[in-house]
Amino acid sequence: MRFICDHCGVEFERKPDPHLRHFCTTQCSRAFHRVSRACLQCGDVFTTLKSKHYVYCSRACKGAARRTRVVVRCAHCGKESDRPASRMNRHSNEMFCSMRCRVDGSRIKRNCESCGTSFEIIRSLPYRFCSRLCGISHVSVAARSAQTQHYPHSALKDVEMYLTLKRATRKVEECLTQMKSKTRSTHA
Repeated sequence: MRFICDHCGVEFERKPDPHLRHFCTTQCSRAFHRVSRACLQCGDVFTTLKSKHYVYCSRACKGAARRTRVVVRCAHCGKESDRPASRMNRHSNEMFCSMRCRVDGSRIKRNCESCGTSFEIIRSLPYRFCSRLCGISHVSVAARSAQTQHYPHSALKDVEMYLTLKRATRKVEECLTQMKSKTRSTHA
């Protein structure tokens, strides 16, 4: 069967194999899976496999990058500290001098949707209420307003009374069925 090389485009003949890619030679296969990158420490260009995420050309450059330190200003308190340059490449968006500053720097103030009080929360969390109680009361108020829309002719108190009576009626019916089943079992 005839194939076209994925790397150089030359047409060649080979037995069909679903597990093999289509390369004319081993050199084309190796060249296809390699990529050129610039070393972050010295700037020299080196080749590596596409699947590997190497950023340094040698162990010597990697070690030198670890030893190289950079002065960084804390994003929360403004205090200056030194960090390895290798960490700056990955985490350059926000740097903090301590875990306390990291936690404090990631907090924002929000207003509770239920009671309106201000509370602090970690920026990435989607909380809308200052406490569980506010969240539950907000949901129950929303449910009540939905019920008043379902019963437009009555006021909110009438709806609450109707629902209370409905729950009580359901409990009475449950008690009656239990009593009937007990009397049937004693007569049998």
